Amino acid sequence: MENRTLTAILSIPARANPRFASLSRKEADGRIIGGDQADLRFWGFTVCSDRTEIVNPELIRGNFDGWTASEINDYGASILAESYASIGAECIERN
Repeated sequence: MENRTLTAILSIPARANPRFASLSRKEADGRIIGGDQADLRFWGFTVCSDRTEIVNPELIRGNFDGWTASEINDYGASILAESYASIGAECIERN
């Protein structure tokens, strides 16, 4: 299993609650959103005027042999988009 840092900025099209932007002590290993082929880990978020950007996104627990940087970015974005479509901003507010 490998980890790959995303080179793209990932965001949701909503303002998350800034109270949850920083990680709690129990989230020392980051926040994780599960995916089919890998998981998306990030280290909190930044609230912007019309969106919320996650901090230092990376794919973890996957096999990325032969994946391009673009494919890694696209897969990370798809994990975030599916989670946001399912439960809204809460997908990044809590682990």
